[in-house]
Amino acid sequence: MATKKPTIKFEESLKKIEILINEIEQGKISIDEVVEKFEMGKNLLDQLTSKLDEIEKKVLAIDEKTSTTKVD
Repeated sequence: MATKKPTIKFEESLKKIEILINEIEQGKISIDEVVEKFEMGKNLLDQLTSKLDEIEKKVLAIDEKTSTTKVD
């Protein structure tokens, strides 16, 4: 059985990215920590982008389905 990645809510991911950005911008962490946090942020951003693409496809499918209904 394949294990599924745990899904994080969109809003939670955005909040985590904001926190990472704030920590980096404060300049109180080492360069190694900056790189680590940057990598974490990039991974979250990739997940969010993927989720948005998924949502866009669903919305377009719904729109297409409702647009093909002819009104006389």
